[in-house]
Amino acid sequence: MDLGGYTMSNGPFNPMENIILPQSPPDLATGKFLLPSASHPILNSAAEIFTVIAAERRLFLRGGHIVEVEDRAEGKQLAPVCADAFQSRIEGYGRKLMAWQVDKGKPVLRESRCSVQTARAIMASEMVRLLPAIATVTKCPVMDSSGNALGPGYHEHAGGIYVASGGTPEMVALPEAVTSLWELLADFDFLTPGDSARAMAAFITPALRMGRLIPGRGFAPIDVAEATESQSGKGYRHDLVVAIYGESVYQTAERKGGVGSLDESLSSALFSGRPFIRIDNQRGSISSQFFESFMTTDGRMSVRVPRMAEVEIDGRGVTVQVSSNGFDATIDFVNRASFVRIRKRPADYPFRKYAEGEVLDHVKARQPYFLGCVFAVVREWLRLGCPQTGETRHNFREWAGSLDFITGDILGAGIGTMLSGHQEAAQRVANPSLTWLRLVGTAAAKRGSLDREWIASELGELADEFDIPPPGGRPGAETDAKAAGRILARAFGESERLQIDDLDAWRTTRKEWDAENRKERTRHFYRFAPRAPHAPRT
Repeated sequence: MDLGGYTMSNGPFNPMENIILPQSPPDLATGKFLLPSASHPILNSAAEIFTVIAAERRLFLRGGHIVEVEDRAEGKQLAPVCADAFQSRIEGYGRKLMAWQVDKGKPVLRESRCSVQTARAIMASEMVRLLPAIATVTKCPVMDSSGNALGPGYHEHAGGIYVASGGTPEMVALPEAVTSLWELLADFDFLTPGDSARAMAAFITPALRMGRLIPGRGFAPIDVAEATESQSGKGYRHDLVVAIYGESVYQTAERKGGVGSLDESLSSALFSGRPFIRIDNQRGSISSQFFESFMTTDGRMSVRVPRMAEVEIDGRGVTVQVSSNGFDATIDFVNRASFVRIRKRPADYPFRKYAEGEVLDHVKARQPYFLGCVFAVVREWLRLGCPQTGETRHNFREWAGSLDFITGDILGAGIGTMLSGHQEAAQRVANPSLTWLRLVGTAAAKRGSLDREWIASELGELADEFDIPPPGGRPGAETDAKAAGRILARAFGESERLQIDDLDAWRTTRKEWDAENRKERTRHFYRFAPRAPHAPRT
């Protein structure tokens, strides 16, 4: 098909192969953009303009929409380019905008301006697909499957990654890298060795995620940081992960429905192309089919962004973090998460100090070094042929097998350690009654009342005192005696003893004389005790 000097072959449309530009189109040869007119079709103008723009790597395509890398205070991210903005963007390529006009019955080529209507027509052309597709914007180099660190610029072969900045990662010997990464976790009080191994996996997973290195469909779980008390270090651990990559996090929050809901906030976060998304200090229940669906996407997913039509994006380079002192979620969410549990250190604990200050300051000051430590570990895994163990205790088996080998064999945690203790954490989050009981037991510990027995009504009062709502209730909701009894019955079921993370809980049943009603009645009594901490890694 002839398009006024442009030839398109028949068959499936592939703009890079099927468009043949003329030998010397005036706009390309003389430094001009020829805008559409009666004698110059929109398709021709769009092909000329997008051919030039595509080579510059300043405008990109995300889900069929033109975007650019925008520099915000919180970090670089992708932002849509509207027709109003496109008018000025095409003026920034050093080319005059020209258009054919009629003067005294004769066609004359004159300098012109691109109207909003013209900009909209050019942007709607199928030639927009000449622009390079983009998936992720990072502030740090990304490792590809050959073990190379991809520096600043656009990298199409790596899935459309744009590395905006970042220092070159240092080359660190593997033994030194292993020691340095473990040292970053030395001051955290993890509940089990499995929790510390999963915290280490959280350092490595983003590198695999950004570089599309996780085998199979590339699934990776939500990194959930949990603690029984505030100021335990759960958010701090997340900050360490982000700091290693020299990134800033896209902060979202759980809001119930409507404008500003979690789904809408996550959609905007995913469209931004930022590699880290966080939901901080989650309380109560988290339920989002959109969220759960995103974690198992094969790479393409439709998101809804305010003032834009539905957009299909590739979100495989994103790492999602959730922190909480206690929440409950659907079984689907639980199956897509990696739980890391932390105890709060005593007030007089001597945290490590560095020349730069705390450990987070130390990591930020030496970010290229610590990213080099992560790359040393990943490079060794690639050298060995990307081995996996037979770990099956997580739905994301390719991730689990890969990280079980990396943390167990390369980082020395021991094969099979990474998911030890994970199932009990997952079961508790999937059972709101167990989450409530854990929080109430922690409240009893804060009161210094672990050496006494409680009845249901007293635990309900304790929950109200510490603002622990009943399952499904909003913060501030009260728990009366009957509600507490029902929650405890669901939590214990047929068991008389429960192990809930760092607490043991017992239920004792015995008969007592009810003097008021002059009869015996069966009563349940509850008691808590702390579980012994595991020995820290030396």
